[in-house]
Amino acid sequence: MNKSLKIILLILVLAFILIPGYFVFPFMSVMLFVWTLMIFLAKKYGYINQLKEYEKKSYLITIVTYPILETFIKWMIIGNVIPYSWFWLNRLEHFLASLSIGILFYPFLKQTLRKLNTWECLIFWVCFVNMIGVGNEIFEYVIRHYMGIYEQPLYYLDTIHDMTTNIFGALTGFFILKRVRIFSRIRIIN
Repeated sequence: MNKSLKIILLILVLAFILIPGYFVFPFMSVMLFVWTLMIFLAKKYGYINQLKEYEKKSYLITIVTYPILETFIKWMIIGNVIPYSWFWLNRLEHFLASLSIGILFYPFLKQTLRKLNTWECLIFWVCFVNMIGVGNEIFEYVIRHYMGIYEQPLYYLDTIHDMTTNIFGALTGFFILKRVRIFSRIRIIN
């Protein structure tokens, strides 16, 4: 593992798991722990080294910027920095999460995606990213249930909006990655 990647990973572990988890939103620590674990696994099993230079650049930009953006958005929501903005900030949060999750998992999925044509790849990509999003919604429901606030109808509506936003984030991520040639090797349907 090269020295700069070790430093980035160490910063992610310390700054984006411990600090936001303690000061901003304790449950966010779980998400950021999983985020960092996926980066370590991608590096440990050599998936990052298999990426082309432009793929690696997109990957590194995403793994560094997403936790920063997530922490900032979560801080704005929890602190009600812009009064009554939680609904739109939460949509932005889920949009960026679904866009970023695809890039986080891309090194693990690359070989599978290369075997698919464009439509199959699009369907696989959106379903995979949304599967992670649904897992997150189930986790949020369990937390709300444990805290005793699951009965509020607002949270059910929020779940529907979150999952819809995840679809748009996954689609956007797919088309952005296709634009930067990550999916350029995928066969095009005749």
